[in-house]
Amino acid sequence: MKTGEASTILGIDRSTLHNWINDRGLERFFSPSATGADGSAHRMLTESDILVLNTIRVSRGQHLTWEDIALRLNSGHREQEFPLNAISADRRTIPLQQAEQSARAMATLAERDSALAQLDELRAEIEHLEDRLAREIADKEAMKERLLREMSEVREGLLRELGELQRRSGNAERLEQDLSERNGQVATLTKEIGELNRQIGKLEGQLEFYREARPKNGINE
Repeated sequence: MKTGEASTILGIDRSTLHNWINDRGLERFFSPSATGADGSAHRMLTESDILVLNTIRVSRGQHLTWEDIALRLNSGHREQEFPLNAISADRRTIPLQQAEQSARAMATLAERDSALAQLDELRAEIEHLEDRLAREIADKEAMKERLLREMSEVREGLLRELGELQRRSGNAERLEQDLSERNGQVATLTKEIGELNRQIGKLEGQLEFYREARPKNGINE
């Protein structure tokens, strides 16, 4: 493996890897192909070299001194846990168990991202439905108010006409007929208002359902 590929796997700058390999206190732990002692134009890292570099990476993260790192390497200790991005590299340089663990971790992250995306879609859909229901309720309320005004106007007109009829004519039959017609108009308007009240109640129930569904789906207000 080339040092550039190792740099990608370990998440370490390429020049830093070269410095570690060339360090006089650590050089003995690397293969001749890694140090360039074999005379090759390009340095090639073996699996053992990758494990040494990974051990240095972890040890530096633990703030060990170079002397302590050399002692750790000399004892034969090698770090087997690689960064998650190691799964994208050649598996010949990565222990199979670690590659499988990395793959599972990446799959878990992908599932999490998918779940979050679905949650965002669900939140947007619920907000859209709430907005639509709120608009429909407002429209129904406005229609109800308009019908109430019309009914009030009809009643006022009926009373005026009734007064006029009582003043102009003593014909009880004609008065009853006109009164019946006006009452029919009032009954029709009353029925329409009742239907609007029923529709408004249904829409308000749906809106309440979506609001209550928010916490059940992990959605905050």
